[in-house]
Amino acid sequence: MQLAERLNLSSVIKTDSEIYEPLWTRKNIDTLKSFREDCELVAKGLKQELIKCVKDGKTLILEGIHFNELVVETIRKIITEGGGIFIPYFVTLSDTYSHDNMINEWLERYKIQNSVDQVKSRILLVQSNLRRQHQNQIILDDFPKTLDCIHESFLRSLEMYTFPEISE
Repeated sequence: MQLAERLNLSSVIKTDSEIYEPLWTRKNIDTLKSFREDCELVAKGLKQELIKCVKDGKTLILEGIHFNELVVETIRKIITEGGGIFIPYFVTLSDTYSHDNMINEWLERYKIQNSVDQVKSRILLVQSNLRRQHQNQIILDDFPKTLDCIHESFLRSLEMYTFPEISE
């Protein structure tokens, strides 16, 4: 949301809000299969919204975990065919201690009984199967710096698309 505010973009869609039950908390599942199924639902749900945004010339930030190859290619196809620009980012948190604390806080906030280790192992499994394009690491102690890095990277990517002759 803060990146959207900084870039003066009004539309943000969270892919996680499209899924009723978080993947990390489901009982007795094949994590990668369930993730692929969730991504298929997200791709279907995003399709019309993306077409409308491209048609209306609106900017949009999509955020969430549900970005496998199918979703990324669905987005890329709709946007580029409509004359838009698609700039994907993969944001990670490398600090294990902070990552564990964030999972603990999330489990407590939503009163979920799963263990941190179980949730973390599912998160890492899914993340290891994602394409990492424009990867940026979050620095929790200096989030504004992280936001600055993503913002700068976004502007460079936008310049490359808008003025390809300059960026060569």
